[in-house]
Amino acid sequence: MSKPTYSDAEWQRLVKLQQQIAEERRDALAKVMRLERQESLLRSRAGDFIARDYKEIAELEDLERREKEESERLEKERKAREEQENLQKQRKDVEYNAQLASMSDDPSLTQMLNSPSFWENFDSAVAGGIPSPTGGNQSSSQ
Repeated sequence: MSKPTYSDAEWQRLVKLQQQIAEERRDALAKVMRLERQESLLRSRAGDFIARDYKEIAELEDLERREKEESERLEKERKAREEQENLQKQRKDVEYNAQLASMSDDPSLTQMLNSPSFWENFDSAVAGGIPSPTGGNQSSSQ
């Protein structure tokens, strides 16, 4: 068997192809490194975005919590004010009922109102009625 022989042209073509492959590999490695740097930068920016979004969410949650607390505080104040108003109304009602009870239990007032002479001498003009002529003489108005 004879050994194959290579010409100088074939040898130079082989060397040239090896150099092309080496150059393509360097270019490919450079591209991979550039892509890795870009990816790292994008991850960093994404982390910044997430951190900012998280901060905004935390601020919104804090704002919602404060608004809820304020709403609850205002509701408690409103209820306390309503209770105070109800207590004051009840106190006034009790005072009014006590005054009314004391007048109705007053025998002199009850006797006076039940007395026919009180109503005979009652001046209806004072009560907003039609005044009657005084002195019992109705012809004096003519």
